[in-house]
Amino acid sequence: AAGRSPPAQQAHGHATFHPANAATPERYYNPRLEPTAAQQHVLRIELEQRAAVAKEEGARLVAGGERDVLGDNARGFYIRPTVFADVRNDMTIAREEIFGPVLTIIPFQTEAEAIEIANDTPYGLAAYVQTGDADRAARLSRALRAGAVHFNGGAYEYGSPFGGYKASGNGREGGEMGLEDFLETKMVHGMRMG
Repeated sequence: AAGRSPPAQQAHGHATFHPANAATPERYYNPRLEPTAAQQHVLRIELEQRAAVAKEEGARLVAGGERDVLGDNARGFYIRPTVFADVRNDMTIAREEIFGPVLTIIPFQTEAEAIEIANDTPYGLAAYVQTGDADRAARLSRALRAGAVHFNGGAYEYGSPFGGYKASGNGREGGEMGLEDFLETKMVHGMRMG
């Protein structure tokens, strides 16, 4: 087909696989090997992007949306930073958790509506907020159902407990809470001493 590059061969142990063209939603093919996590990740993002920009869903692709094949990135499974506008919270691109450089813009009128949109998801790994209002930041940090709330691009502080809410995980890594997963608690009842 016009515009398609021939499949590349890559050695993986004693087997060889032939990845599908990154511009198509086909699975990577190998009868003996499943796709690697990176390949599945690329396909997942591409499929979700296709669904999000589909006419029936109405999202508008503003930037990116394709595999990055420039320079050294051509050897890897990189996606160009991608931005979607005119997104509604019922669209695929807004409903599924995407680990990649994908930003969806969902308009809102009030703070309460923004909180409702942000919390209307089965996931809750992190929330990101831009505000110059300290009172609003305090309200949002309490209201957002996420394991971490980042304000104004603030850096993650290493040693802090890390983990999500809902389907984004249970428990924490890092900090004192992260160590608690490795402890066993024992309750002893009824022993009377002298």
